Parts: sequence; structure tokens; C-alpha cells
Amino acid sequence: TVVYSELQVESSSEVKQAREKTKSPDGGPSSTCDTDDLAHIYAETVVYSELQVESSSEVKQAREKTKSSDGGPSSKVSQLDKPIPCSVSRLACVFCVFAVVIIIVLIALTATTMFKLNTTSAKLTTLEGKLSHLLNETTSQRMRTADLEYNISQLEETLDKQDQKCNGVVSWGHYPFINLSNNNSEATLFHKLYNKQRNDTALRVQFHSQFWLTGHMQCSQYFFGFNGALCSEPANIVTSIYKTGDQSFSTAPPGEVSGVCYATEKGPLLSGNVMITVHIQQPCGLKNAVTGKNSHGDVTSFVLVEEYCLNKKVNR
Repeated sequence: TVVYSELQVESSSEVKQAREKTKSPDGGPSSTCDTDDLAHIYAETVVYSELQVESSSEVKQAREKTKSSDGGPSSKVSQLDKPIPCSVSRLACVFCVFAVVIIIVLIALTATTMFKLNTTSAKLTTLEGKLSHLLNETTSQRMRTADLEYNISQLEETLDKQDQKCNGVVSWGHYPFINLSNNNSEATLFHKLYNKQRNDTALRVQFHSQFWLTGHMQCSQYFFGFNGALCSEPANIVTSIYKTGDQSFSTAPPGEVSGVCYATEKGPLLSGNVMITVHIQQPCGLKNAVTGKNSHGDVTSFVLVEEYCLNKKVNR
């Protein structure tokens, strides 16, 4: 068939060349035709026709060879054209099914593993929260325990001090005024937070100053306070000044208020900070009292506080 095709192409090209020769220079048919050229064209046409017939017969013979004796396809067909045996097809199908099953199993195992991992992660998060809560509670408990231990140690130290024999003055403080000169008839002249060392001690206090009054039937009072209350054990610490006589005559004697206190109306004065105050009031007269008038130079006002042992048990 290939040979036939090549000859057919070659013959066609020769025929075209022959036709070109018969054309005139202006593109039309030639007016003169050579006898040899016509003979050559005829000979080539005959050869082309014979080759065409011969090729057709060869093609028919080739087609007859591909047929079997009963008209069906020949048994001498290429192996590539044969159908795949049934056993091979079944094996391939089994392999494909097996591969699909394996893939499904792997997907299921992966999904199960991921689910278990997520569940485990959630459980771990919950456990972490519980552990954090327990750690916080443990830290708080340790802090409370430390506070209790500190309080116990302080109490033991206090008890040890109380067990020690008290003798004389435990502590004291001296607090002078500079230019007191207070002309308020009702006022707090002094306040001081004093640190008392023991429970079984008392406070001895003294306020020294100049108490000035003018007029007839005038009076004033000075007293101490402890933690906002008056002393009750053994008694209130107070001093009163009274003046009569000439209205224009004034008196300014130096004086003091002193006493001992270990309990008030609120209870005993235990160890720790005790607020000590000095007050003035005028229950009668013109209320023209002056405390510490001209208290400078040789005239000085001060408060003295001493903590000393009672040698007796103070009830809480």
C-alpha cells in the first residue's frame, strides 16, 4: 500500500509537469505541441494506470489474507489485538478491591486515631486546669500555714516575755512641746501612739505645763485618754483649776496632770500600740483658758510616759 501511494504521488507530479509544458507562456493552452511530448505523456499515463491496477490487486490480496476460510477474522491476528484472558481480569479486579479495602481501613484507623488524640488532648487540658487549681489551693494553704506559724511564734515570744520576771521600768518616752500657747477651751492638746511592751505592765503618765485663767469664778480641767477612753483602773487621771476674785486679775501657775493606768472602760491596756491623748475642757466661766502661755525659754510643756511593772496579773 505504501509503494502504491508513493507511485501514485510520483505519477501525479509527472502528469502535472506534462500539463505545465502544454501551457503557453501567457497561461493558456500551448498552440504548438511536440509529438515526442505527447507520446511521453501517453506512456506515463499508461504506466500510472497499470500501477494503479496492480496496487489495487495487491491490496485486495492482502485483505483476503487477513480473512479466515469461513469469512471471519484470521487467526493470525497480532497478539496485541487479542482480548485479555478472563483469569487476568478477575485477578486485576480482586487486586483493585483489595486495594480499596486497605485504603478504607487506613482511613478508618486514621480517623479513630485522630478522635482518640483529640479526646486525650481534652482530658489533658482538664487535668492541667485541675492541677493548676490544686497548686493555687496548695499555695494559699502554705501561705495560711506560714501566717499561722508566724502568729504562733509571736505568741510564744510574747508568752516568754510575760514569763520573764518584770522589774522596774520597761520602757519610757519624753515628748516636749515648743511654743504650745493653746487658747482653745476644748481641744486635744497632745496625741501620741505609744508602743507598750508587755501585758502585765501599767502606764504612768505626766503632763506638765502652765495653766492660765482670767476673771472671777473661772475653771478648767485637764485629763488623759487611752485609746479614746478614760482610765478606769485604778482611776481617771484628771486635774481641775478654779479661780475666784478680781475680774482683771489673772493667774498662770505651773501645774501638771499625772497618774497611773492599766485599764480603761474598754478593757486592759495590753501590749501593742496605745494611743495616749491629753485634753482640756472648761465646764464653767468665760472659757478663756490658755494652756502653755508663753511656754518658751524657762517655761516648758512636756508629756512623760513610763511603762513599769505592776507585779500583778492583769485580766484580759
